[in-house]
Amino acid sequence: MTQQRPQAAPVDGLARLDAASCTELRRQLAQAGFTATLVAEADGYFPGILRGPRLPIIRWWLEHRPEPGASLARLFLYDDTLATDTARAILTPALFARLVAAGVLAETAERSVRAAFLLHPWFDGLLVLADNLGSGADAVMGPGAGTDHLAGLLPARPPGRALDLGCGAGSLALLAARRGATRSLGVDLNPRAIEIANANARLNALDAQFLVGDGVEPVKGETFDLVLSQPPFVARPAAQAPRTFLDGGARGDELPLRFMAEAARVLGPGGRAMILVQAPEDGAGADTLMDRIQRALGTTHAQVLSIVGKGPSPSTQAAVFASFEDPELGPRYAAVARGYLDHFQALGIRAMTGGLVVLSRPAPDVDSGRRYALALAVARAYYDAATLDQFLRGLDLVEGRAEAVERACLRISAHARIAQEGSEIAETPGAQAIIRVVPPGIGTELRAGLDDLRVLEAVDAAESVGAAVDGLFRSTPTLAIRTPAAAREEALALVRRALLHGALVQT
Repeated sequence: MTQQRPQAAPVDGLARLDAASCTELRRQLAQAGFTATLVAEADGYFPGILRGPRLPIIRWWLEHRPEPGASLARLFLYDDTLATDTARAILTPALFARLVAAGVLAETAERSVRAAFLLHPWFDGLLVLADNLGSGADAVMGPGAGTDHLAGLLPARPPGRALDLGCGAGSLALLAARRGATRSLGVDLNPRAIEIANANARLNALDAQFLVGDGVEPVKGETFDLVLSQPPFVARPAAQAPRTFLDGGARGDELPLRFMAEAARVLGPGGRAMILVQAPEDGAGADTLMDRIQRALGTTHAQVLSIVGKGPSPSTQAAVFASFEDPELGPRYAAVARGYLDHFQALGIRAMTGGLVVLSRPAPDVDSGRRYALALAVARAYYDAATLDQFLRGLDLVEGRAEAVERACLRISAHARIAQEGSEIAETPGAQAIIRVVPPGIGTELRAGLDDLRVLEAVDAAESVGAAVDGLFRSTPTLAIRTPAAAREEALALVRRALLHGALVQT
């Protein structure tokens, strides 16, 4: 039994969820087995890009699961209704009554109940209230696949001062708080998003603050160690009604590029911003995403790493975005989809790229004043938080001070593979090898000769780069024919190249 979700449920009742109610809700959901693992299994049973056609299939699968949490998943995530008696039994009568009073649940005339909000079980046991994305222009987005990707890239160490820029339901700010951030803030232009994010902070008993405002204006004068953002990125046709969570501008990348520039300005020394991006391409490559990022950053002193690959096709995007207007995929869906396709064609958008942009501000002890801008093309985002963190710390040395490079302890990446090119490397002077970094490593191809390999092996075995170079100059005849200064300069240049290509990583 299903019922269409109402438009934009009121949020004023969420303040009635007090600490005791939130604690009881967390306990009951966990006891029922309503977990992120169950939801991942449900989504995996019938994957796809359009929500509407998937719902009856996933609900059928959940109906045949034994745990009570499967019924809650149907209620809270898959637009189903439950018999009132069933919901009361799983949640307990007292908690059920409080959820109805808060407007999270709504009873119907058929002695059934529906959810007015989505409720996502998420990373680290978090629960995130959000809107169904078909519920109006100011619908508030909860965690999705992109949010999951960003969440999986949070460094293992506590994030210090964290900012969730364009926070929506507050998912990333909540996760930063759960991971030990000394201060965790979220900002969003949509007041409804801030109301829901504050409710989520109470729901999870976390100290996170959420502010209404445009970009970084609400945190003007503050700096952060970690900035996370999943900005709206959709190219909006002029005739299409705006949606706060969706529209990135006429091209779609205007807002993400602005967020990058603003994020760079609020980074403290040693800080990092990780921003998900999807950007239009004309197919000619005349104006790349990195070109646009560097123009947006201007004179802002930030290092840039772009890890992007092929994104959804314009036709796929048109299908997904039109489905928000008409989940039943009827005439309205067809008209909106055609509108998006006409818009893409008029702008010359033939493809999309998507992935991660990382902005960094070096720590004072390695900062030389120089900055890198590196674009990596990947087929899939295989890397994890540890791999990304290790690669980024290596990149900090690429343009860092010579003394910082010399005292660094570096190792050959566990993901580096050496392939011969032509003659045997060990026997023929002048022979070349190709060092490739394979997934889940991050890097690009590096060509190396016999002396280069000896330098890298020495660095891998030494306590520091400086100690390795000192030992090589004494023991390697082909290096000793040069002056100590020249040999050292060449060795350090090779180390920097190997860091840039991911062949060496910082321990």
